[in-house]
Amino acid sequence: MRGLHLYMGLFISPFLVIFALSAILLNHGWRAPGATAATHYQVAIALPESLKGLERAKEVLRQANLVGEVDFFQDTAEGFRIFVSRPTRKITISANLSAKTADVQQRPATLAESLVYLHKYPGPHNANIRGNWLFTRLWGVLADGTVYLLLFVLVAGLYLWLTLKSERTAGLVFLAAGGMSFAMLLVSLIW
Repeated sequence: MRGLHLYMGLFISPFLVIFALSAILLNHGWRAPGATAATHYQVAIALPESLKGLERAKEVLRQANLVGEVDFFQDTAEGFRIFVSRPTRKITISANLSAKTADVQQRPATLAESLVYLHKYPGPHNANIRGNWLFTRLWGVLADGTVYLLLFVLVAGLYLWLTLKSERTAGLVFLAAGGMSFAMLLVSLIW
């Protein structure tokens, strides 16, 4: 049990660092100084009339030789717009169906934006199209796995604390301190 507790904790530690750093960035609204320049270009597209919604957005991405998570798409008077995210880049595509072209705007993401992206995805955003990119689905499995392994490490730590007599006093002090912190948090939320 001690080995599992130790090695599972070590396995999830990089993920916990990403979640912790990105939570600090989210909670404090930190923004990286200086905007990164966007690139613009145009690509030709040929879309079948039968494609609608997410399938149409994916076909435009394929024809523009782009990959990413389709966050949102909307119909416009000329065609439609697609908003795509990747950890390292933000992409907006404006497709003009009558001209059979798509204007692509790409902007590199800062490190802070990349960490926040990983923290938020896959989240409750636009649930009917969420997880439409392989990377997002894989990251979701890793994020969920991290939570399950963290719960395992917690239960294993409590078990080890109960079975190792030499650690009971120190463990009791830290468990009480954690319990008091949690109680103060609940009181502040309710009060």
